[in-house]
Amino acid sequence: MIKMKQAVSLVLSFVLIMLALSATMPTIFPFWMSWGMVGIGLAIIWGGFAPSFLALELILLRHNIKVPPFWNWKQTIEALDEKIIEKMRSVERVPLHLAETVRKQEYVDQQTNLGNRRFFDARLDVFLLPEQRTGEGLLILVALTGIDEWEQSEDNQVTTREELIQQSAILLGNALKAYPHAVLSKRGKSDFAIFIHPVPKNQNHKIADKLEQALNSLPISHSYLSDNFFHLGLVRVGTQATTRHDLLAKADLALRNAQLKGSRGWFELEDEEETMARGMVQWRTLFESTINQQKVRLWVQPIQYFQSHEILHSEIFARLVDMNGVDVSADEFIPMAMASGFMERIDRVIVDQVIKWMIYQDQAQHPVCVNLSTESLLSTQFIDWLIQRLSIKPSLIQNFIIEFAERPLAGSEESLIEVMLKLKNLGVRVGIDHVGEQLVTLDYLERLPIDFAKIHRSVINKIGRSQIQQEEIFIESLSQVAQTKGFQLLAEGIESAAQLERLVKDGVVGGQGYLLGTPIPLEKLRSV
Repeated sequence: MIKMKQAVSLVLSFVLIMLALSATMPTIFPFWMSWGMVGIGLAIIWGGFAPSFLALELILLRHNIKVPPFWNWKQTIEALDEKIIEKMRSVERVPLHLAETVRKQEYVDQQTNLGNRRFFDARLDVFLLPEQRTGEGLLILVALTGIDEWEQSEDNQVTTREELIQQSAILLGNALKAYPHAVLSKRGKSDFAIFIHPVPKNQNHKIADKLEQALNSLPISHSYLSDNFFHLGLVRVGTQATTRHDLLAKADLALRNAQLKGSRGWFELEDEEETMARGMVQWRTLFESTINQQKVRLWVQPIQYFQSHEILHSEIFARLVDMNGVDVSADEFIPMAMASGFMERIDRVIVDQVIKWMIYQDQAQHPVCVNLSTESLLSTQFIDWLIQRLSIKPSLIQNFIIEFAERPLAGSEESLIEVMLKLKNLGVRVGIDHVGEQLVTLDYLERLPIDFAKIHRSVINKIGRSQIQQEEIFIESLSQVAQTKGFQLLAEGIESAAQLERLVKDGVVGGQGYLLGTPIPLEKLRSV
């Protein structure tokens, strides 16, 4: 039997060598030109029966020839050593890295590695969509006004203009770490733009002072810092309808007012239509009332398969209720709950209400998905409590899905993987949303044991708007990774038939959005 395998391997190797040699005669054998050398490389360097079949299969697949069913190339790869496996895996990652490169060329400032003007405008456009305008935000323009004058001075012998801009980006980024939802971008030659949402009005001056203190530590002489080196313009972003152009015009006016003051500093443009924001004391009162009374309003939106239109699962959206009976959206209360240490307890209330509904109302026709904070997922006490609650009834585990955002992954990936594996071993499905919201490497998708990944609405919103179609390339690459790693690729914020058509073409299997179904109160899920 061994001699037979060796003989077959030699024959295949000979065939592959002949195919490789034919690459030197493209006019006669152009069909095999691109993969012939792959065949000889696999046959000669790696040798043996299994690699020869692998090489032949690669050639057949390259030219859309159906592979015979009696061999399995994945089992063949398992027989190779770790070095070869790593080579194959690195090849799999190329499309995703290529897509990230395309996106970075479109959206990233090469000098600071921050998002550029195009990136910032896209993020602001998403916020200004009617369904996204929940809670108030803060728009800040930062100008290094005196950098041209400084560049002509003796100071620039110590620090270059490029280094000074890079250090400004780092200092601003560090000052904004307390606001995980802040968007910082380089908007011009020596200008930055910041958007924070949601943020209470009483935080405006605190944020401005923090940014000013950060820029005060730039490595330039005190005379330039104290004179006219930098200025900030602030404008509140309310819930009323407006446009990006109007907001930026107001922020630019605030910036001009700051510059007219002469010395460095900031200026806030007051908006007569601003609504009264809640102070931290009011937030704490709201959170304590929510926890004590177990009072949240739950809404649900279906996630559908594109092809069959069947409901894959339904996502839960939680809203708190203030003393006047007004709903407070998650976008508005989550940052405040995290800042005040209430997030884990709020998550418990939400989970409790969902489980009670699933058990006692007997209306969970489809699995439901609950978005939990990373803070809660990394809490041992919370996970133990969650497992205990889900163990009440076996059907809960198969119908309860957990989802968390891409944004908080940095620095906690290993701990999250451990928690995810613990939940998945029990049968709980886990997914990640907001994929593509940040300009970060997406290699984590290859490491996390997820059941699905959901593309952020800012990516979907850009479909068809770019001449080089970088978003479509990005989505196609995500689809390849999803197929390779065995998770479902979904999308959020689908608003048009054109977006849906493109997503289907790019390999996305399902999603949610106003085109497919609007959020409704949880008790009406039966009618979905």
